[in-house]
Amino acid sequence: MQQRFFSTKRICLIAVFIALTVVLSMVSNLRIGNYIEISFKFIPVFVMGALFGPVLSGLTSLLGDVVTVMMFTGGAPLIGLFVTEFVSGFIYGVLFYNNYEKSVSYIVRMVICVLLQFALSLFVNSYILYSAGYFSTFAVAIGIRFWASFSKIFMHAAVIIFAPYYLKVFSKLIY
Repeated sequence: MQQRFFSTKRICLIAVFIALTVVLSMVSNLRIGNYIEISFKFIPVFVMGALFGPVLSGLTSLLGDVVTVMMFTGGAPLIGLFVTEFVSGFIYGVLFYNNYEKSVSYIVRMVICVLLQFALSLFVNSYILYSAGYFSTFAVAIGIRFWASFSKIFMHAAVIIFAPYYLKVFSKLIY
């Protein structure tokens, strides 16, 4: 039986994962100054990408970030950062949608994913923040944001490497 793209069940799951993204962005958020943020908010986005695909994962990431910014920050939102959030979620879906069995290709996709997320975090987000006037030069932005982006490599890899174990159980619960 073909399931509709936006069924009631999927809309509810998207809402739950958006809420998880918002909660994790606030609870597990390590903020160093105004520019460096380390958070586990990517975990529900990764799970959405693996179970429901790139579009729903991207929407979950985007809407979770929009809600977080609107509820908990005092500054003006940067549209470019919203776009990179969508792309980040989309990457998880493209690389892992219904394909999270342990194999050599899984490890290759994990490395590709981690490197793409690193590039988005370090180069694209740093450029957006530099363009918005948060940093004096692009090199300063990269220098300040490097270690936070570098630490995300290990966090993302740890979550993705153990994903086949918890995604099998989780997929049985929701399907």
